[in-house]
Amino acid sequence: IAGAGPTERELKERVTRLGLNNVHLLGHVDDAEKVALMRLCRAVVFPSHLRSEAFGVTLLEGAIHSKPLISTEIGTGTSYINIDGERLEQAKALIKERLNHPLPLHFLARQAGLNRYHFLRCFKRQYGLSPHAFLLNKRIEKAKKISELFYLRQALSANALSTPTWRIYQENRTHFLGL
Repeated sequence: IAGAGPTERELKERVTRLGLNNVHLLGHVDDAEKVALMRLCRAVVFPSHLRSEAFGVTLLEGAIHSKPLISTEIGTGTSYINIDGERLEQAKALIKERLNHPLPLHFLARQAGLNRYHFLRCFKRQYGLSPHAFLLNKRIEKAKKISELFYLRQALSANALSTPTWRIYQENRTHFLGL
């Protein structure tokens, strides 16, 4: 834990009392040390619950280093840094609902209330794919289902089992589904 302040002594006492040997209180760190810690850390925690901490520069620094950010929602500038999963889920649901429509990045980002580049990074980190790749995968899945239904309907309408169409479908079903 980096930083100094009025609760530093209380935190040190609590760490000692609880026997937390994996918690290190570093106190004040200079800019070079802070950059090194940001590069090495797994996440950035901004524990403030005070509205006087209107923005939290620490969160911005963590975002610059592409670290997951953990903070309380206090309804101030931190809201612009905090990205809750709900907004990303809404964007994902919008993609699924509007597969047949153009969905440019700036439109999806605006729906989530985010800058398009920040939205892109958050979406990719959350789902492992960019919004565009996610959209393409969903369109391909839909095309596979439509293709299978087309061949199935065609086969059933031609008295299924004895038709060449049905045999072709049965022989190539894995190919049709594995596109």
